[in-house]
Amino acid sequence: KTMLLERGISVSVQCQTNKPVFADGDRTMQVLTNLVSNAIKFSPAGSQILVRLEELVPEKIRFSVIDQGPGITEAQLEKIFHKFYQGDSTDTRQHSGTGLGLAICQALVLQNGGEIGVTSVVGKGSTFWFDLPIAADRKVPDTVASALELKRLRSTESSSQSQIR
Repeated sequence: KTMLLERGISVSVQCQTNKPVFADGDRTMQVLTNLVSNAIKFSPAGSQILVRLEELVPEKIRFSVIDQGPGITEAQLEKIFHKFYQGDSTDTRQHSGTGLGLAICQALVLQNGGEIGVTSVVGKGSTFWFDLPIAADRKVPDTVASALELKRLRSTESSSQSQIR
């Protein structure tokens, strides 16, 4: 928030759907937070970042983070999700980081049955996006259902034990 205020960057949100996604909510927020943080880091002062949620096809929701930053070259696009990759690896680079954020985002999105990608035009900005399946179109896998049932039983068991004491 401080960087936003210091640099006069604004963030707006367009939510064009209210359908839930079939994904871990905490991990989805982690991905979205990382993409917005990167957009802020690379956006020029006074620019605007747009976060958009839309139903792309009947079974997926697309989350997009659109910035007006410097853009990414074709050669960088091929490596952008690789571990430890940094677009500018020189000693004079302006932005710090480990080069793990986008690789982690990719792993989290893939674990949740989604896809992630980027489109960019050098000098005009980038759009980082990820798609996740809509919850209504997916059945909870048996392993997840079993884990949830076990968690429910454990919480019931521990509340019973606390009542006995």
